[in-house]
Amino acid sequence: MNNTIVQFYTRVENGAHSTFDGTAFAALFIEFLRCVVGGTVFGLKSGPKWLKRNLNLRLLHVAPDVLTLGAGNVSELANLVSAAAMLSGDGSGNGIAADESRIMLRAFESYRIVLKGEVYMFSVFLGAYALVAPSTIVIMLVKSRNASPAPSAER
Repeated sequence: MNNTIVQFYTRVENGAHSTFDGTAFAALFIEFLRCVVGGTVFGLKSGPKWLKRNLNLRLLHVAPDVLTLGAGNVSELANLVSAAAMLSGDGSGNGIAADESRIMLRAFESYRIVLKGEVYMFSVFLGAYALVAPSTIVIMLVKSRNASPAPSAER
């Protein structure tokens, strides 16, 4: 990362030299570039070193089999997923999650209502476009015909 930052600064400085050399602003711009960009590059360059020295994190290691599902877990998960898909109960047939299914039904119903309103608005905008676009083309054709000079008859 440090080499990338240094290369970036070197390219910016070379670009400034090739652009402003020979002008009255060359020395001023190069000094400005060194102060502003150089200070930022120096801060970015020393930042990772400071983090390495002062940031002491101890990350816990997770056993590789933590995310492995056994046969019992897979069937339990399949029951929950199928119950959620059918929006009825917890998959065991005892109706424990009936409240959750009503909540999901209300959410889907309100989403359907909002989506229906969006379809209506899209239809209105599409209809307006269907009226405006052809009328604009007709107006442009009429004006272009009227603007073209009529052929003069020679006598």
